[in-house]
Amino acid sequence: MLLFIFFFLHFLFNNTLSRQECSESCSLDLYAKQMFIQCLVKDSNDLEKMDLNCADWIEKRDRAIIKYISITFTGSKKLNQTIQLNASNYDLNEIRLIDVEEIHLDLNPFSLKKTMTGTLFIRDSQFNFFKNGSQIKNESDCNQKVFNKMTSIFKDFQYLQLSRINYTTKICPLIFQHVNLETLKIEDQYNLDDILFINIGENQMKASIKEICFGNIRSLSLRKQFLNPLLFADTQKIMIQYSNIESIDSEAIGSL
Repeated sequence: MLLFIFFFLHFLFNNTLSRQECSESCSLDLYAKQMFIQCLVKDSNDLEKMDLNCADWIEKRDRAIIKYISITFTGSKKLNQTIQLNASNYDLNEIRLIDVEEIHLDLNPFSLKKTMTGTLFIRDSQFNFFKNGSQIKNESDCNQKVFNKMTSIFKDFQYLQLSRINYTTKICPLIFQHVNLETLKIEDQYNLDDILFINIGENQMKASIKEICFGNIRSLSLRKQFLNPLLFADTQKIMIQYSNIESIDSEAIGSL
C-alpha cells in the first residue's frame, strides 16, 4: 500500500502543471516533463522584450523538453521583429504563430542557431507578406532579385502546418525559396479556391516539398492552379485526411 502511494504521488508530482513567468509577455508551463512557452504579443515592443530562455528554470529540469512555443498576437498583429529563440539551449519541437496578419520579410523573424527538425504552425491568421513596409501581392513585388537577398521564414523548419488561414491575396512562390520541407499540411479550410500563386514564369527558384497533406477540407478540388510546379517539383506524396473530395485534376497530378 505504501509503495502504491509512493508511485501515485510520484506520478502526480511529475504530471502536475506548474508555471514560471519568463517575462512580461511570456510564461513557461511544465507538465509531464514537457515544457510549453506561451506568449501574448500586443505590439512590436513585446516581440523585442520577449525572453524565451527561462534559462535558470530550464537547467533545473534537465529531463524536460520544450514541446512548443506559442505566440498569440493580441494587439498589433505584425511579425516584424526578430525573436531570440536560442534553440541550441534546448530541444524545440514546434513554434506556433496565432492570429498574425502581417509577416515582414526584411529580416528573419526567428533567430535560430540551428535548423529545426520540427514544425512551424500558423493558425487563425492571414497569409500576408511584406517587404519594406509594402505588401507583396503582384508580379512586380514578387521579384527574384529582391528575394535573392532574403531568407525565407520557412527555411529553418522541416514541417509547415497552416490551419484556418485567410488567403487574401495571391501568394508569391519566392517566399518558399530554399525551403526543404518534409511536409506541407493545409487544414481546416472550406476549400482551396483562395490559395493562388503569382505567376513568375520560368524561374530558377529552388524549393523542395516532399509531401502535401490536406486535412479537414470541406470541399476539396485539387486543381493545377494550386500545384505550382516551382514549389512541388520534388513532391512525392499527396495525402488527404477527413476531407470531402469534389474533384481532382488528373493533369495537376500528372505534372508532379
